Amino acid sequence: MNISIKAAGAAAGVSRDLLVFSGGEVQVRLLDLPAQADSATVTQHIYDSNQFIELLLVTNALRERYGADFPVDLVCPYLPYARQDRVCYPGEAFSLKVACSLINAQNYRTVTVFDVHSKVAPGLLERCVNMAPAQLLAGYFAGLEERDLRDGTGLRRETGIVSPDKGAVARASEVSRRYDLELIMAEKVRDPNDGKIVSTRVNCRHLASRNLLIIDDICDGGRTFIELARELRNITNGRIGLYVTHGIFSKGFGVFRGLIDEILTVNLFPAAAEALKSASPEDPSVTVLTPT
Repeated sequence: MNISIKAAGAAAGVSRDLLVFSGGEVQVRLLDLPAQADSATVTQHIYDSNQFIELLLVTNALRERYGADFPVDLVCPYLPYARQDRVCYPGEAFSLKVACSLINAQNYRTVTVFDVHSKVAPGLLERCVNMAPAQLLAGYFAGLEERDLRDGTGLRRETGIVSPDKGAVARASEVSRRYDLELIMAEKVRDPNDGKIVSTRVNCRHLASRNLLIIDDICDGGRTFIELARELRNITNGRIGLYVTHGIFSKGFGVFRGLIDEILTVNLFPAAAEALKSASPEDPSVTVLTPT
């Protein structure tokens, strides 16, 4: 968690102590708070329920110190429960609605999320600012442009953007339009009897040595991208990259070996970051991008 307090036109970081009582409850204590403050920005990566509670407690601590109407902006890159955005079976909870209700109850001035998984979420989350992949990738493409100008290469211009399925079309299309790059569409072929995915089809001619960048919001185990990369290897001899805003990578990075050359993300989950420490040199390179 990062807490930044703005006072008299200047911003400064605030440290905190996190206490865990024997009964399991947590308490936070904000340290070195200025006597007066104008606003605060809290950045919290929420990977488990304890971090969610920590966020609520920090918000309360700020307002206990500066007043109930103290403006707080929240940056929450991964919106918790966004993958549970409907009730699938009788008796289930509408988890995203519960999470958004808790966040809304804090009355944040703004809530910034990164490439939220669910289209439902912005309608449930008050004062939501959703940063799209085209914006999150700005620094990456600027870096390619600088390299092209310096070295006389055509890395940016010769990159094709790949949408892995219908759910990713809007994300990939926006990246394609913003950076004037060719868009390549893929689709999952399902068994009409049970709806299970049986193959992946890429609607594209052979691209010789064109580099390709797959765009999506989340990678969990990676099966979608593994099957897609196998098909892409049949249409290009170039490098194949994968951009996902949120990298869970629950199966590790070895599953992409020989298929994907480079992985880009802005939010690498802690378990994946730990797995990266013991990754093989034959695994894809992994770059964590900083949004600009």
